[in-house]
Amino acid sequence: MASTATSSSSPGPTPTVPSVGASKRRSVAAAPHADAGVDLVWCELSNASREPAVAFAKAMSETHPNLPLAFNYSSSFRWHQDPHPFTFQELGALGYKLIFITLYASHAATYAVWNAMEELVRDEEQAQWRLEKAKVGHPTESHHVMARVAHFQEIPTCAGTRSATSPIPTWRWSSG
Repeated sequence: MASTATSSSSPGPTPTVPSVGASKRRSVAAAPHADAGVDLVWCELSNASREPAVAFAKAMSETHPNLPLAFNYSSSFRWHQDPHPFTFQELGALGYKLIFITLYASHAATYAVWNAMEELVRDEEQAQWRLEKAKVGHPTESHHVMARVAHFQEIPTCAGTRSATSPIPTWRWSSG
């Protein structure tokens, strides 16, 4: 179950669920159904403030101490600017058993690509050579291995006669 909690001081459109209190009430109401498939409860918070996350965890632990909580460690919150940001260990101690950062890989990838392109423009072929050397022995060394090309070459096509990566036959148009 996901429940959204925002505060009136949040920027943007008027929230659907106006407060952490409303989110707690909805989650507490749904928690008895854990046996019917509620695996965890997630309260989507609007900022990195500790108070709502602690209050939500406390309310849930009082009524359903064994129901795991999820926490979105959102990159929108700018954790590095918080004077005392939550650690994963602190969140775990509060009962948050699933901690996720939905855009972490996207941010890491775009950051790496940006830096790599700047190096390529600046250092030309030297950047390529450095990258090749850096990747030796790394899991990303071969894009063929990463994409499992050999596996797909072994899979027969629907017709069963050629592999999925076999060259497509060349068709010759006759003029006669």
